[in-house]
Amino acid sequence: MTETIGPWRRAAAALLLAAGLALPAGSAGALELSNAEILRNFDVIAFRNEMREVTNPRVSKWVRPIRLYKQFDAIIAPGVEDFLDKHMDRLARLTGVSISGVTTRRQANFVIIFTRREDYLKTALAQFDPEGGGASRELRARLKRTHCLGIYRARESNAELVRAIVIIPVDSTRKRGILKRCIVEETTQSMGLPNDSDDANPSIFNDRSRLKDLTPHDILLLRLLYHPDLRVGMARLDALRIAKRILPRLRRE
Repeated sequence: MTETIGPWRRAAAALLLAAGLALPAGSAGALELSNAEILRNFDVIAFRNEMREVTNPRVSKWVRPIRLYKQFDAIIAPGVEDFLDKHMDRLARLTGVSISGVTTRRQANFVIIFTRREDYLKTALAQFDPEGGGASRELRARLKRTHCLGIYRARESNAELVRAIVIIPVDSTRKRGILKRCIVEETTQSMGLPNDSDDANPSIFNDRSRLKDLTPHDILLLRLLYHPDLRVGMARLDALRIAKRILPRLRRE
């Protein structure tokens, strides 16, 4: 998909789609990866998007506090909300971004919607086409093939992330055994790591893996993105030069 629709297009929206899972990836640990391999993965995952061409790749991340709202349009099993809360707390620790809950959707800039599969398409389309102008056939077809969805919006002037919505159909993801994976992958991607890569291994961003949680490799990517020397809006090549310099120090910490 090359673009989103409605107000999301005007606000430089990025579409993150969780594709089907295939064979598990290899078992190499982050410590076995070279600095060059980690930087390659950072480049692919942070500055590209499998759903659209990125013509001016820049560092895109949250700068202001995240105000999180959880919307329950379906019943979730005991422990799922606790898992989500602990994961969001971990994202806050890894990135340094303040993440706190709010009681109304109007207050929120990060919304997580738990829904049912039968309502998933309608819920997703409402985010792209809130005025009901009519979504394209291509968009509908793509959404039908996804298991869960994350959408984020970046400020056009400096690529700062300002809004995110994650939609998870509880029943179908639980049946497939990917409910926790969807929570981890979509929320983490919505922090500014939008792409997937079959070459990133081991990683939650590798759709060929069956991983359900962040790996040490993924944590390194997050810490790189949110290092203060990588300023929001920084051009890709400048950011990669700085990442190359700071990565060895991050790996020793």
